[in-house]
Amino acid sequence: MSCKLIRGGKVYTVTQGVLDRADILIREGKIAAVGRDLPLEPGCEKIDASGLSVYPGMIDTHTHLGLDEWGNWDEINELNEMGDPITPQLRAVDGFHWQDRALAESARAGVTSIIVHTGSIQLFSGQSMAVKTRPGTPQKTLLDGCIGIKGGFGGTPKAFYGALGGYPATRMGEAYVLRQALADACAYRDHRILPKSGEWDAEEKMRALLPLVRREIPWRVHVYKLYDILTCLRIAREFDLRVVLEHGGESPMIADYLTENGIMVTVGPSGFIGSVKPETFYPVLENVEKYFDAGTTIGFQSDHPIIHTASLPRAVGMLVRKGLDETKALEAMTINGAKIIGCEDRIGSIEVGKDADLFLADGSPFDPMTTIRQVLIDGETIAREE
Repeated sequence: MSCKLIRGGKVYTVTQGVLDRADILIREGKIAAVGRDLPLEPGCEKIDASGLSVYPGMIDTHTHLGLDEWGNWDEINELNEMGDPITPQLRAVDGFHWQDRALAESARAGVTSIIVHTGSIQLFSGQSMAVKTRPGTPQKTLLDGCIGIKGGFGGTPKAFYGALGGYPATRMGEAYVLRQALADACAYRDHRILPKSGEWDAEEKMRALLPLVRREIPWRVHVYKLYDILTCLRIAREFDLRVVLEHGGESPMIADYLTENGIMVTVGPSGFIGSVKPETFYPVLENVEKYFDAGTTIGFQSDHPIIHTASLPRAVGMLVRKGLDETKALEAMTINGAKIIGCEDRIGSIEVGKDADLFLADGSPFDPMTTIRQVLIDGETIAREE
């Protein structure tokens, strides 16, 4: 039996407060007990956490890691199948580079789970996945192979297709193409009627959209400007879709509406780095505080490789040093991220029954001077700083 006992650390459970000089018992990759003075069972490995803090593994809620490789963009770029603006049948898991070195680099930084998205040039570009940053086979690392349908809306799709003289070339065209695809999916759902387009892959597209129009998975839409956000929310209401706003841009202007309707947002990377296009000009610290004040569920994202997933905790740390509440920042990096994935029953906090995804550090993960001493994923030591 695989067993570890983390002894005497300051445990940030996230959901149940902070426990001083507490122990965590791990069995078979799961958290079996949390408390003080837990017995050291025979054959159980002891990990001394005296003077250290223990946190749940952090979560990057929007990356292209494994599809768009850091430092190797020309050779490995699997984000967009750009010949068609509607390709929900494509799966990130089928293009994922399981040996991407950024996985191990992210794990060493305490980021133990990530969302991997297809691109934002298309309106529906494919199926997003969630994966742990541990080495190994897909069977060991994959959290969920389809956690939503990714796509872009607003400036990016129309700029690409319009430059080619194609369609859609306007926001009106984008909305029409989306509505037509969703109407076709609803007809397929209700009556098994295929669209009249005659496309060879029409049925595969409809099958891929079924979980979306059944509300089993969300539409994960890259969007910044308020008028684009309002259009996306209008389309979501028309077709009764769940939606997650990726980046979110100006969505704090309607934060109360987002909270009331259970709409989650992934925030970044603009504000952590300089903005490169007008859509991304917005004050990230003030935006995050507006989300927090309204009670909106947000996670933080790197948009890797825009910034490296391993750098995300330090990027959030810049906001903390400017006055962002550190407890809420930690929630956004852990349990909120788990909710955005849809795996909050497995990851995101230190609770009995959850996966033993943890890290030990000599300070806050948002402090650039902190050293992460040990990282465990599924109870297995993935990284250790001697």
